[in-house]
Amino acid sequence: LTPEGVPPFEKVKDAAAIAARNIKKREGALAIATNLVKRVGEGSTLEQAATALALPHQRFGPFARIQPPFPNTRVIGAAFGLEPGKTSGVIDTEEGIYVLRVISRTPADSAEFVKGVDEYRARQIQAARQDRVRSYLAALVKTVKVEDNRAALFRTEAQAEEAASRQPRS
Repeated sequence: LTPEGVPPFEKVKDAAAIAARNIKKREGALAIATNLVKRVGEGSTLEQAATALALPHQRFGPFARIQPPFPNTRVIGAAFGLEPGKTSGVIDTEEGIYVLRVISRTPADSAEFVKGVDEYRARQIQAARQDRVRSYLAALVKTVKVEDNRAALFRTEAQAEEAASRQPRS
């Protein structure tokens, strides 16, 4: 146990040094990302600017909002909020720092959506039901002592005869 109050510096020195180092790294990364956006604004392509700054970059194919190639909602929102051909500013997230350029956008086919909405809704309801059943069974397994006797039930006839022959006869 640690007594209440401010801990001695020696106990927190390593953690403080790591935190300070991470803050400096983040600030440096933000400066590099700002430089990247500046280069793109001056006429370089995003790929050229990223290569010049030795930054990793990636091109994603077409994707929908429901299954994006990255999990961060701020990045997804920025991707769908930009006009085709435009480059985003610096997007600072917990996972990293992003700069996006939207190449093209295909508008959703609302007639196709209306045609398939009932099937989609039925699939989602079925998936929710299956998830509920899985959760219920998982909770049962955690709270109830279950003895698994499937091996005894599914013995072959030969295994049953062999087990019976091993038992002493009276």
